[in-house]
Amino acid sequence: MRTLLLTAVLALLVLADPSWAQRRRGQGGSRNQSRGQSRGQAQQSQRQVAAAAGRPNSDCQTSSGQPGICQALSHCVFQFNVIEDIASSPCGVGPHVCCPLDTPAASGQSPVSRPVTVIGRRVAVPKISKDDLDIAGRASLSVVRGIEDAERALLNDGLFAKRHTTASLHAAFFGSKPIVQSLGRDGLIGLEATRELARRFNLDSTQGRDGLQRFNIQNTVIADACPKIPRCPSTKYRSADGLCNNLQNREWGKSLTAFERFMPPNYADGLTLPRVSIDGNPLPNPRVVSVAADPDADFPNQRNTLMLMQFAQFVDHDLTLTGVSRFRNGSAITCCDEELIANPTKRHYACMPIDLPADDHFYAQFQLRCLEFVRSVPAPRPKCTLGPREQLNQLTAYMDASNIYGSTEEEAKSLRSFRDGRLASTFFSRDELLPRQTDSTQECNEQGTDFICFRAGDERVNEQLSLTAMHTLWLREHNRVAAELHRLNPGWKDEILYQEARRIVAAEFQHIAFNEFLPILLGRNVMEQFDLLLTPYGYSHSYDPELNAGIGNVFAAAAYRYGHTLVQGNIELINEDGSVHKRVPLATQFFNPAEIYAPGNLDRFYRGLISQPAQTYDRFVTEQLTNHLYEPLGQGFGMDLVALNIQRGRDHGIPSYNDWREYCGMARITDFSQLAEIMTPESAQAFGRVYKYPDDIDLFPAGVNERSVPGGTLGPTFACIVAEQFRRMKNGDRFWYENGGLESSFNEVQVEQIRKASLARIICDNTNLQYVQPLAMIREANWNPKVDCSGQDIPRVDLDNWQNEPVWT
Repeated sequence: MRTLLLTAVLALLVLADPSWAQRRRGQGGSRNQSRGQSRGQAQQSQRQVAAAAGRPNSDCQTSSGQPGICQALSHCVFQFNVIEDIASSPCGVGPHVCCPLDTPAASGQSPVSRPVTVIGRRVAVPKISKDDLDIAGRASLSVVRGIEDAERALLNDGLFAKRHTTASLHAAFFGSKPIVQSLGRDGLIGLEATRELARRFNLDSTQGRDGLQRFNIQNTVIADACPKIPRCPSTKYRSADGLCNNLQNREWGKSLTAFERFMPPNYADGLTLPRVSIDGNPLPNPRVVSVAADPDADFPNQRNTLMLMQFAQFVDHDLTLTGVSRFRNGSAITCCDEELIANPTKRHYACMPIDLPADDHFYAQFQLRCLEFVRSVPAPRPKCTLGPREQLNQLTAYMDASNIYGSTEEEAKSLRSFRDGRLASTFFSRDELLPRQTDSTQECNEQGTDFICFRAGDERVNEQLSLTAMHTLWLREHNRVAAELHRLNPGWKDEILYQEARRIVAAEFQHIAFNEFLPILLGRNVMEQFDLLLTPYGYSHSYDPELNAGIGNVFAAAAYRYGHTLVQGNIELINEDGSVHKRVPLATQFFNPAEIYAPGNLDRFYRGLISQPAQTYDRFVTEQLTNHLYEPLGQGFGMDLVALNIQRGRDHGIPSYNDWREYCGMARITDFSQLAEIMTPESAQAFGRVYKYPDDIDLFPAGVNERSVPGGTLGPTFACIVAEQFRRMKNGDRFWYENGGLESSFNEVQVEQIRKASLARIICDNTNLQYVQPLAMIREANWNPKVDCSGQDIPRVDLDNWQNEPVWT
């Protein structure tokens, strides 16, 4: 009620005095201080008045004859069937477009159907008593104690991954929170109890997987392995860990909980053993599949900049981080030590290494016989039920910018300065950088005492330099917004400034993702099919408290890894005059921040990201990822990311490619020749060479080999899975920025301001770049030219509309 009254008051103020909404354009703290004069201020005021009252007035016509509003280029990307169609509806002066008043229907049909979650079958199992559950619980505790004894023996023998090795760098990517291993122990207890019951009662794989889920471990001898969920407070702001976003199901989307399943897992035994061929034999070697299906070739993207790849990774690091097994003291596990290769029975229980063929075209020269691979920790199952192995997501499921702010209260506090709402930062050569790491045990290829790795809301911040640059950009945006809010509301205390700035930045992030990013990724038809189109004006009322926004296991372990085919092997640092300052091979960047510290380099990274093309979405993956991933400096070889992706999918029980085609409403492949209809003939032949049956094909390699959907980037199977995930996280998020009528809602004038957010403006306001194209993820073109950041062609979010914002106490 308070929000509705406030909205009405704001609307009346704007109607009474149009200049009220135009005061002080809210640009304090920008790195581009010069300001151009606004064209058509009266016209803009009229639009704001109309928007405050509901539907805006028309002032132009689209190329299809529809009434529209002349807006900056980034304002309505999501409304066009094909991104390039924007060029056919110019208006006004400069790069402006006539945005349709009403979002038109898509011009074609989606190639996939909106799926329905597949739940396990209800199967009969023998009667199981509480005594049976307790017996299984005690057996599971005995198994876990045996594993811990074996761990101690390995540590005593020095059989753990040493620092600055491929194994330790790979482990560093997944973080090192002690709570992950503690939760993994709880998950293992429940899993081993399930396995014990399946053995004792001679259950088949379906009975073990589906039938035992009706039992839980509460009120048993292993009840301590069941997480406790606290009560929910009433608040305007998100919790750091996602708890209580859904008031009826408090743990939905919370960090440090199990991934969701869109369909039941496919384990060889129904519970934990990796998937096998339909004839019961092992599946093809992941490295062999990688070499055949995803070789290296250079095909620059004709439409998209490298920023598309980098923004995609940044989004991923807001949503998914799988917990991977370590020793309980935090040491990384090794599986490929010579002693362990000679005696595999000594390996850690979580080892699942990839054997390398003796004639491998690359690794043979190094006499390398196996690639390190450690299984993900088993997660405690939802509601403490028995059942198959699940995996742990360390992050919140919501698009809440937790990669900036952290996914636990402890992380969030560690990243704050507790002064004027700002995040902690470091200044080096007058550049504002991320705060430095203080834990000397963290893995980092340090080049000297001044080149220390950084801290951010996500532990992978140092994985590669463009990612570090992206984190720095958004840290600066938070501090810019906090500074402007402090100027507008000098009486606000640190906590309110921090929370309000966080709330605004998260909303900007959501808008950019759905307005600029997803249309490129999915195409208009899929966006409409999955209810992903944004509301052009006013509020959205799409929040569904019955919808679980939790991240799907398949999204994290396979579908959202599509971006690996977009990666460039060499990153270009570009000078102000457009010349290439330096090309940095990706293999030299892993956990090595030295280039970030060089004066002027951050701006060169940003220019490179908006100028250098991404790689084309296709079957080809740079060898910097397939032969040199996490390569220690000077070693000459690293890991194979495609092989790791395939192995991770099997580790997680991800069903086959054919199962996911069926899930998305497409026909199953019954003959390898049929693959040529949805991918290149070379791809179809490659799969026919390495797999025995179409039903054996792994999801990841097939997904990145599919041809793109119309107007989009992904193939139909990945587009379906990714779209379904984003539908859940948008419509299942109580704090989604377009939602109205809730305690957390922005007022309508503020929502209209958030709709002006763009990645180009984030770059303009937080770097020294003078010229940026309005759509930063799309290559410069006549209709998307680089424009002066100080002008009006790239709109600004007017923070004046947050002056005297009601303070939540």
